[in-house]
This record gives sequence, structure tokens and C-alpha cells, in this order.
Amino acid sequence: MAELHIPGRGTVFSQDLMEFTKVPPVINPEALSSIKTTDHKEKILHNLAYVICVLSIPGSSENLAKIALDLGICVPFVTIGTGNHTRDQLGLIRITISPEKEIVHLVMPEHDSDSIVRLLIEQGRLDRPGRGFIYNTPVTMGLLDTRLKIGKQKYAASLEQIIAAIDQLKSGTSWRKRLDTESKNRFTGKSILPQDNCEVSIISDEDRIDILREACLKVGATGATTSRLSPHVSGNGKEVASAMIRSAISVPAELTNSVVDELLKISTIKDHETDRIHVLDSPSAYVHPI
Repeated sequence: MAELHIPGRGTVFSQDLMEFTKVPPVINPEALSSIKTTDHKEKILHNLAYVICVLSIPGSSENLAKIALDLGICVPFVTIGTGNHTRDQLGLIRITISPEKEIVHLVMPEHDSDSIVRLLIEQGRLDRPGRGFIYNTPVTMGLLDTRLKIGKQKYAASLEQIIAAIDQLKSGTSWRKRLDTESKNRFTGKSILPQDNCEVSIISDEDRIDILREACLKVGATGATTSRLSPHVSGNGKEVASAMIRSAISVPAELTNSVVDELLKISTIKDHETDRIHVLDSPSAYVHPI
């Protein structure tokens, strides 16, 4: 319907996650059967990684987005959020750090993700205190947007179209792997990304999100990045808050159960159909120690 198989139209991907909610989501099979689809399964990619870069310095997202485009990873998208809690631990340095965050979202082949993340840490200077943090979560499958050149082109096909065609022939993106060998020496001695993390996301009404977020921070989470959502529901006559809030928290895997247990004790999750907790694996994350 959205013709996302055409370069420049956008990216779509799916992730396996654990959801806690009062009312589980229901899929309407009749609505699905009524949708006319075109088969583009040959363009669907697997074994991808979703990398989230939360940046504290205004304007720094433009640099990281340009790096992603130059590497041919994907077309990044940038959103705005608000940081909580971690900034308060920075002492006097917090004066120069805005609570407003620029968030760069990248979907890329999993086999290159660690090398690319290390490159982004270096280029974004995330190895310095107060600059931001970066982590990734696994993607089951997706259709990636590629850079599209508008105007006169020298060749019959663009480089992006050629890459997409080879992806189809090779049934994946593993043939692209190059960064591990190119950057091996560059990152020798650099900090290794901490392993075994989880992303815990809380979705709730603006009036209740602070209660849920504070519960996470009390059991050891070090900070949250908050963004606004616009809910869309089918015409069932139920009223839904005009604005929902999503707070995403990256925590060590050993703290995940404690964070979720604390959230489930809070009545807002039990009493409101719109409140949700999502838990995703996060194989690696990096934040400068405070």
C-alpha cells in the first residue's frame, strides 16, 4: 500500500518483544484479508540491527546521520526526546547539557552493527561524559530505505539499486561485510560495548508516565529518554488520550526482572488499557561512566 519497496519511500521493520498490558492487542483478520498487497518478499531482509543514538549536544545528529548515509547503511531518521535522571548526576557539567535530546535511528545489517556502533561512538565523541549514549536491539525482518538521488544520473541504475539487486541475489546482506577488517586496528584498545542489556519501554498517558518512570529509576535504571506518541485506534467509540508518552530505558539484563516487577506493582498498568510495557533484548550498549 505504501510502496515501501521503492527507494526513498521509507523503512518498515519488525521486532520480537515481550509486552505487558491490561488488554492484549487483537488483530482483525477480516481487515487484513481486505487489504490488497503486492508480493515483494524478495526484498525483505533478515538479521538486522536497530541502533538508537541518544545525543545531548544540539546539532550532533546531523553529523551522525551524514556518516550513516555516506556508509550506505540506510536512510536514518531523527526524532526529539527529553532525557531524565542521568543529567542530574553530572554535577556542574549538567549546566552545559540540555535535557532535550536528538535521537538518531538506524537499521543496518547485524554483522556490521558492532563495527558501525564503534565508529559512531568515535565520530560522535560518545566516549566523553555528557555526550549521550548508544545501544542496539535486534530486528527480525525489514525493508530498508536507501538514499535516492534526484536529477540526472550518469548510469541506467543508481548504486543503491545495484546494491538492492545484489541483496536479492545473495538472499541477504552478509556479502556487504567490510567494516570489521577495515576498522580492526582503529578500535584496538577501545572500550568494549557492555553485553546483555534490555530496552524497557513504558507507554502511558502524560499524567501517569512520571510514576512509572520513577519506579524504574528506584530499582537501578540509570536514565530514561522520553518522546511523545500520537495514538491511532480503529473506530470503536472509545476515547484515547490525545497524546501518549513513551519512555525508553536501557538496563543491564540482570535488572530487567526487577524493573518489570516494580512496574507491574503499580496500579496504572492494571487499570488503564492504554498503558504498556515493552521489553526488548539489547545485545550491546555504550554510555560513558559518570
